[in-house]
Amino acid sequence: TCGAQSGLAEGAGIYADATLQSLWVENTFVCCNTAQGGGPASVSRGSGIYSAASSAIIGNATIAGNSDEGLRVASGNADVRNSIVYFNLV
Repeated sequence: TCGAQSGLAEGAGIYADATLQSLWVENTFVCCNTAQGGGPASVSRGSGIYSAASSAIIGNATIAGNSDEGLRVASGNADVRNSIVYFNLV
């Protein structure tokens, strides 16, 4: 498990916590990742990219085939340009 909460899994492909000012992902494939929390109250989210950074810039990226959300922005904002976000299961 990741994070302070038991049974929580976030950001199997890329994880950016709140200590980061910004996250910059460019010309990247983030594909086929699985975030799997453990225990009866398990929570999985943002298996492709999980960002709690102040800002996220994602350009020319492919985020596809991840086990749940391809991109989760917990706080801050995200600027996604010229990218493919497809077939991420929820």
